[in-house]
Amino acid sequence: MAIELADQPGVANQRNKKFLALSLLLDLLLPLIHGFLFLWIPWILRSHRNQESLMFVPYFNFMKFTSRLTKTFSTKIFNKKFYFQPSLLIVAAIHLALNAFFCVAQTAEFNYRPKSYIVSKRLGAIAIAQVIPILLFVCKNNVVSALSGLSSDKSVFFHKWLGRFAFLAATLHMSFILKYFIGLNRYAVLQVPAQIFGFIAFSCLGMMNLGSLKLIRKFSFELFLMQHRIFNFFFLLFAFLHHTATRIPLLVGFLLLVLDRITCIVLEILHKRKGPTKGKCDFEILDENTTR
Repeated sequence: MAIELADQPGVANQRNKKFLALSLLLDLLLPLIHGFLFLWIPWILRSHRNQESLMFVPYFNFMKFTSRLTKTFSTKIFNKKFYFQPSLLIVAAIHLALNAFFCVAQTAEFNYRPKSYIVSKRLGAIAIAQVIPILLFVCKNNVVSALSGLSSDKSVFFHKWLGRFAFLAATLHMSFILKYFIGLNRYAVLQVPAQIFGFIAFSCLGMMNLGSLKLIRKFSFELFLMQHRIFNFFFLLFAFLHHTATRIPLLVGFLLLVLDRITCIVLEILHKRKGPTKGKCDFEILDENTTR
């Protein structure tokens, strides 16, 4: 059934919120499924192994299968060695494919504006959906990593992957919006505060992705951490001011980060007062291999 032209913007906003929630759910479920398949099931099977199970051939086939998928391989591209794990590549491919589907799903019924503009609004919602998991994977009290059994390096991988994907979605979102309004010669629309806040938020997201490159991290890890935190704060602030429809995920992500920091401070005080060492240590990272 066709949607009335006057109702299409409202329906489009509702669907954008729906697919924002689906993308967020996907970001949280994929690591949990990865941990369930490649950590918890093998661990349960090994813990219940007995003499009779040693004769069960499918058990060994399954363990060999999971071991191969979680093994680290390397390949050379342009004489540069890259390392990867098949299980993480599968998760990344599923995440990319489903989010690409979310970006265009249920948009064919809308004709109140060009298709590129309608998809651009969906891309913006999908980009914002990544904020909560991105912040969650760098929390010290990471519930998702605890439940999924992800090691710290895999949590960092998901943090980086979601950050890169959010930047890609935000880049496409901004490009389509600029193309639409510039094509109509409506430059004044791009100068309103909401759009300017969006440009600033996009710039901060880009600086975080640029600063997280290996070259910058090797040059000065402390500089990377400092600029990452500063740009993260301004990104959340200006993305919050950019559009009212996406404020709740941004606010939830920020509150989760604050709650994590408060929890760390409380645990630090408890360990200091009640722990066996009753002390507090400071660490300084001199380079990638040396900590003082």
